[in-house]
Amino acid sequence: MTAVGHVHEITIVDVLLDALGRTDDPSRLIMVVEGLRVAADDRAVFPLLRRLGDDVVQRNPEVEHSFCATLVAAGVMEVVERGRYQFLPRHRLPAEVVRWMTGLDTRIPLRYLIAGDGRERPSPCRHGKTGECPYCHEHS
Repeated sequence: MTAVGHVHEITIVDVLLDALGRTDDPSRLIMVVEGLRVAADDRAVFPLLRRLGDDVVQRNPEVEHSFCATLVAAGVMEVVERGRYQFLPRHRLPAEVVRWMTGLDTRIPLRYLIAGDGRERPSPCRHGKTGECPYCHEHS
């Protein structure tokens, strides 16, 4: 009970969100994320974004697919050619999601991001530069 006498009901989404933050087991992550996709609760978007760049997600294609498919269902990502996932252009995202992504920019792999005009962003070289890199003389 809270101070004013209201009971806070714990929902399945609360349980799933807690589990999402506590596990690195790929099978369990898939189960949790699929449950969040079915629940279709907007509260799942930020925790999914926060974990999207984690090694356990990026090193397991099934886990990555589960995360991305759930973000597609939430209206944050889309499927592009050959089953690749990308975030929607910034102007099509809710302002709150844009703020979250800005705060998490170092945790979100670049391959999921697109430029505001719908074109893919150029891939950075090994030094993180786009365009001509003065260190490796590569163009990205």
